[in-house]
Amino acid sequence: VAYVADGIGGFSAVDVSEPAAPALLDNVRTSSECRGVALRGTRAYLAYGSTGVLSVSISDPSNLRISGTAELDGTASSIVTRSGTAYVAISGGVQVVNISNASQPVAGAIIQTTRSPDDLLYDDGILYVALGRSGLATYNVTSGLVPVGGTTGFTQAKGLAATGNTLYVADGTGGIQIVDIRDPRNPTIIRSLRFEV
Repeated sequence: VAYVADGIGGFSAVDVSEPAAPALLDNVRTSSECRGVALRGTRAYLAYGSTGVLSVSISDPSNLRISGTAELDGTASSIVTRSGTAYVAISGGVQVVNISNASQPVAGAIIQTTRSPDDLLYDDGILYVALGRSGLATYNVTSGLVPVGGTTGFTQAKGLAATGNTLYVADGTGGIQIVDIRDPRNPTIIRSLRFEV
């Protein structure tokens, strides 16, 4: 099953057992846009635009159920989770949401960023924040959201993925930036891949 954040189309569960013929199992939506999804056990946590964060039961993908919501202090655009906590990119910063009770997520502290984040990634106690032209920021989340470093040199840092000690940054017209993150205090661009389209 694939779980899809589909903008104004809401949040969908899709049967992909036959890749050539994916089939919609169920869909939930609100009046806003579903912009991001993070899976944790039998729950999906959604960054749902102006609605905030939604907790959805996915124990039965053909019967998705909204089980909790939390209003935020900005428009939600991306979400990652760690244990009983979600970190949500909102307009102007990152907001912490307590999800220890999945049916009652509670919005908490906000850390202001230099601009609205485009994407978030959590890895081994570090939150990576893509900040467009402002580059990449890193935060230690093991004892709150503590800034630890970052780097510039990006055209438009918009998307993040990591494996091991390497971070891959979708950088708009700059292509893909490959970043060494062995030292989160000093992420270092080690290679750039550009594409002709």
